[in-house]
Amino acid sequence: MWRDRQSEHDRWASVLDDLEAMATGAVGVTDEAMVRRLLDWEPPVDIGRVPVDLRPRALDVLDRMSDVADRLRALVADHRRQARALDGVPRAHDPGAAAYLDVCA
Repeated sequence: MWRDRQSEHDRWASVLDDLEAMATGAVGVTDEAMVRRLLDWEPPVDIGRVPVDLRPRALDVLDRMSDVADRLRALVADHRRQARALDGVPRAHDPGAAAYLDVCA
């Protein structure tokens, strides 16, 4: 029984290590490989509950991952705004249209 608890504890510690590494690596959230790793991560299904002594660490990791998710949402919104702005730029040159893009307007 003790060995099972230790094994479960070690597995949770490993999961938290991975999540902390992803949260730390996603500081700039511009590394495509890191974003892919975040998106592909799935929680283990057979690990049980978080051990009591790891709960403060798990909550800290949750807060950090929430910050990463907020930054990702902001980046996605910014990219969508930029894509909408680019959609307004003519794709082919019209000889009757202005040959410059007024970025101050």
